[in-house]
Amino acid sequence: VKANLHAVLDYLVSAEMTDWEWASYASPAHFSEFYPVQHIIHCDDDFSVVVTCWSPGQKVPPHTVGRGRMMWLKVMHGNLLFQEFSPGLFPWESDVERQTELAEGSSSFLEECGVRMHDLKNISDTEPAVSIQVFSPPLTSFTFHSEKGTERRDLPRIVAQGPAGMESLSARSMGRTAGRWFLSFRGLQSLLNEEFSRPEWKPNTIATLLTKAVLNPQEWRERLSNAVPQQHPWEAAATTTWPKHVLVAQDKHYTIILSYWGSSPERSVAIEGGTGMSWTLVLEGELEEQAVNLGNDGPTVVRSSVLKEESCSFLSSFETSGAASADIVERSHSSETPCVSLHVYHPPLPEAWLKG
Repeated sequence: VKANLHAVLDYLVSAEMTDWEWASYASPAHFSEFYPVQHIIHCDDDFSVVVTCWSPGQKVPPHTVGRGRMMWLKVMHGNLLFQEFSPGLFPWESDVERQTELAEGSSSFLEECGVRMHDLKNISDTEPAVSIQVFSPPLTSFTFHSEKGTERRDLPRIVAQGPAGMESLSARSMGRTAGRWFLSFRGLQSLLNEEFSRPEWKPNTIATLLTKAVLNPQEWRERLSNAVPQQHPWEAAATTTWPKHVLVAQDKHYTIILSYWGSSPERSVAIEGGTGMSWTLVLEGELEEQAVNLGNDGPTVVRSSVLKEESCSFLSSFETSGAASADIVERSHSSETPCVSLHVYHPPLPEAWLKG
């Protein structure tokens, strides 16, 4: 990278994202309503590549990338505004010295960004934007500056999810690295297949995988759209019986179920027994969960918890390390806010349960 500044710029000019890359790095799941979402998609000893997804009007706070570090930027979609501030002054102490509008498709080598304080902004109030940045030496974190002080923010890394990427990725390797990963249901199944195929697979690895996975809301909402016939689940009547279940995958080792708990004035309850091991990931809303053992003295609640959004639980009817032992599992929901939960069962659920 250091050998030829223009060669990198020329490469960016001709660079385009494939459909798979758009889905893996800039799908609806990669945008936040609160701040630009930045992820490393490549990093080695020479350079790093960062994809940023900008919702309308979003900006990154003023920062530098470090003396001696070079940055190239291409706007893949939308329009950005690059602003530089006066040397030696903090942004709140000076006016913007230079503004450059970076149009869609443009590629730039931003020479002064290593030592000059600058920021970037999506200038549209209605349209999202996507950009690619190349840093050399590699950049893995930003230090942002404001009147309240400095904030260091590490950039999470997205592991490739295409056929070539999944070959080198495993649930265990994900557990050994920081950050979270955007996965489709297909990608999740590939990682579950890889782990369950091991002679000594580990339940805790499955729990870690689910905790680190970020599933695309658009994908699971489309799956759920068939759960309530002729009606969008988020607009279903309050008299509808909840939960509604959708089969995502049935394998010789496991079953994946997507459950939708709609808003209801009454408490919705689902009781399971004898399902072996189960992992529950809350994708949206909150879900109450109780683990109950059936002893000679009657049922005993061994664990009761409220699963918040993005939290994961692991229960087992077997004696298993890291799990609450449960003969019966009761899950319930009583809120005006709907809940969506993902469940993985091992061994797989019988056909009778799926049809019921």
